[in-house]
Amino acid sequence: MREIVAVDPNNPDEMVLRRAARLIHQGEVVGYPTETVYGLGANPFNAEAWHRIYQLKRRDPTKPIGLLISGERMLKHLVETLPDTARSLMKSFWPGPLTIVVKARRDLPKHLLGDGYTIALRVSSSPIANGLVDILGQPLTSSSANISGRPPACSAQEVVENFGGQVSLVIDGGCFQDLTPSTVVDVSGRYVKVIRPGRIGVEEIQRAVGLLNVDPGETRDQKETFNILFVCTGNTCRSPMAKGILEEMLPADILGRVRVTSAGTAASYGNPPAPEAVTAAGEDGVDISAHRSRAINEELLREADLVLTFSAEQKAVVGQMGVSPDRLFTLKEFDAGRGSTIPISDPAGKPLEAYRRCYQRIKKELERILPTIIRLAQEGF
Repeated sequence: MREIVAVDPNNPDEMVLRRAARLIHQGEVVGYPTETVYGLGANPFNAEAWHRIYQLKRRDPTKPIGLLISGERMLKHLVETLPDTARSLMKSFWPGPLTIVVKARRDLPKHLLGDGYTIALRVSSSPIANGLVDILGQPLTSSSANISGRPPACSAQEVVENFGGQVSLVIDGGCFQDLTPSTVVDVSGRYVKVIRPGRIGVEEIQRAVGLLNVDPGETRDQKETFNILFVCTGNTCRSPMAKGILEEMLPADILGRVRVTSAGTAASYGNPPAPEAVTAAGEDGVDISAHRSRAINEELLREADLVLTFSAEQKAVVGQMGVSPDRLFTLKEFDAGRGSTIPISDPAGKPLEAYRRCYQRIKKELERILPTIIRLAQEGF
């Protein structure tokens, strides 16, 4: 069991916060209270520490983790543009239990961006959490201290019960009775969307920004992004390479309108990409090292406007899950007619040269279909 250190939640001991900050800078994970629930804190710019949060929580690697910041001074290092709606929400509810999703700077590490182009930010009203961020001098991960799908931790003791010695230090700021999380609002697109109700009600959000459209993306013609899903078998070679290549190819003015994801028909959860795949992509300036594998599921398929596989067998598996034929193609047959059945073979277990050949075949096909993808995104698909 790691140490629990109690502090006054309204006037925390600075030495305790500095000790926690040192651990975080060293790549460790600490538990700390916010104004809502207890969270897990790590250095978001340390990819290993970032992925450790996902491993501890057993969290879907495609679901982003929010960041605590200390105020507007940190925004310029994280945000590409800040719409007026975001400024209105910040003025009304920061510091406080409101997480705002905005377009991120394109030069941020890819592991910070859950969907490839946005980031979730909050300024906490907790003297402990806010003081910790101030001492760190940089953003801090803000993810509830619980196993995904289980209730959030309401006390320091529950954090230890959930994670034991895997958390280096837990700051004890008392026990919470109300475990309602922060409200999450997405202002990155054309609409203002409440994507997670919480402490701040929809009516309050509406008064702050005016007319509010909650979750307008229920039908395909209302979606703000053209969603492309690459599906291979293990989700460690072909599909993550394809995702990385396409994201590098997309022009800057289109990238925010296209969301690229990947999965596997027989994938395990949370595996890193094959080292040879990382090398082959890296030789072309494409970084896929932050990728973690996941299996195909109904939610991913429901959200996808275009599903691209690498073999007819994978296409058949996906087709059995109810995807309509007008959204499902092998990569080689998309935009080229249904006659092409030649697969892009799996390089798994083969020498690096096989990964390089596979990478170049995928890149060639993506170069071929790129104009069609751009057109579909521009036309609203």
